[in-house]
Amino acid sequence: MKEVIIIRYDEIGLKGANRPIFVEKLLENIGAATGVPQKYLSHNRGRIYLTNLHDPGVVQKLQRIFGISSFSPGVIVEKKYEAIREAAEMLIKGGATFKLEVTRIDKKFPLSSQEIKNKLGDDLRAAFPQLSVDVHNPDILLEIEVRDEGAVLSCERHGGPSGLPVGISGRALALVSGGIDSPVAAWYAMRRGLAVDFIYFHSAPYTGEKAKEKVVREAEVLSGWSSKPVQNYVVPFAAVQEMIRARCPEKLWTLLHRHFMHRIGERLARENKYSALITGDNLGQVASQTINNIAVIDHEIEIPILRPLVGFIKLEIIERAKEIGTFEISIWPYEDCCTLFAPKSPATNARIHELERALETLETDALIEGALANIIA
Repeated sequence: MKEVIIIRYDEIGLKGANRPIFVEKLLENIGAATGVPQKYLSHNRGRIYLTNLHDPGVVQKLQRIFGISSFSPGVIVEKKYEAIREAAEMLIKGGATFKLEVTRIDKKFPLSSQEIKNKLGDDLRAAFPQLSVDVHNPDILLEIEVRDEGAVLSCERHGGPSGLPVGISGRALALVSGGIDSPVAAWYAMRRGLAVDFIYFHSAPYTGEKAKEKVVREAEVLSGWSSKPVQNYVVPFAAVQEMIRARCPEKLWTLLHRHFMHRIGERLARENKYSALITGDNLGQVASQTINNIAVIDHEIEIPILRPLVGFIKLEIIERAKEIGTFEISIWPYEDCCTLFAPKSPATNARIHELERALETLETDALIEGALANIIA
């Protein structure tokens, strides 16, 4: 009998001929997140087994690894009925009601799934007279899989975040402000297999170090969902905003701020081999996020800009922020750069020619180069 954690995935199982690539990345991420060497991890026909169980925090770590749909502490025993019965008796102690779920994947095993269930149910009731069967709401649900590698038994199942392993889809930069939305957008991008780092636009001296600390703390939280720490790029942005305020129509300030953020983010991404930008935009939530304004902001930006939250309502975003651990940080009362330079009456239906006319009044290339030259990574 060997104690193991049985790890399951769902979407990865649909990847056909590419499945081994996804499984290999998931194994790598499990090892990195738990600190377990790869020799203690194995994979066989849709199941991953972790056999080094000395870390008491391993359950919490596995719950934050994208690609895992569920996992169960359990045991693997020989494919013999007596070994299955002995393991079942060991696992099922302590409840008043139970239910058996049996799957026979190895069709060479002499008993069918139903035969195992019937025989084992009778034996368990004989061994524990106080036990009764409850197929609807049992105290103990004992799951048994008879597989090529042995009989696998477990009676405790934990959920994982599902999705794809972080890093399998490439790398992206998330534009973050310290607010609620952008770290949630980054989380959803990670769930689709992107390795995400942060780019934050800091408006010192108009914003203090506490505003920047929010982003640092949010990155620390999201690092717990990744196979590596989330890196922060801090971009000095006050010079850009000051010139926009001095030379451009007030109603366009926010759109121009966002446009410059995307242009600077695009340059940084290309220089550091990121494949996309991520924003926390949510269609119609604020003036800059109307469909026309999004088109204006993205004008001439060639790198893909992903908006994972585009269809969410605010309450859904808040609930997810609470679940992933960023909400309490995001509501710290420190203003970001956009708030301090926000127009009183922002444009809600801007046109590209208005953006182009405003850009003609600015020293665009110098502003971008100056920001890039002073990035703190």
